[in-house]
Amino acid sequence: MTDVAERVVPMVGREAELAHLHDVWAEVEDWFCEQVEILPVFYGMDHAPHAFVERVAALLRAHGAEAQGHLDRAYGALERVLAAAGAEPGVARSAWQPDIPTLWSLLRRGHSAARAVEPSPPPSP
Repeated sequence: MTDVAERVVPMVGREAELAHLHDVWAEVEDWFCEQVEILPVFYGMDHAPHAFVERVAALLRAHGAEAQGHLDRAYGALERVLAAAGAEPGVARSAWQPDIPTLWSLLRRGHSAARAVEPSPPPSP
């Protein structure tokens, strides 16, 4: 293999890996947006999805630290269950554990009512 090929082949492999990760992330975002879009239905607010988004914003402003604590405990519980089932530490503990402000930004991007209303963001926990 030539010197140029030795440098290019790993780069092509890395580009393919990055393209795959981009595709996976696009699928995750699509799934998340689909899940978020239907949430008002479960709270009897399907007639006013913007009110649901505003309500979530108000709750997070009032209880952001509490919500973050629940989320942190959920990440910990999931890690313990996966480890108990035999998952390797790198699998059991997710490399990405988004916090409440990150999830809120995903909710706002993913919900059509949020894009229309632009409710004020919750404070950081």
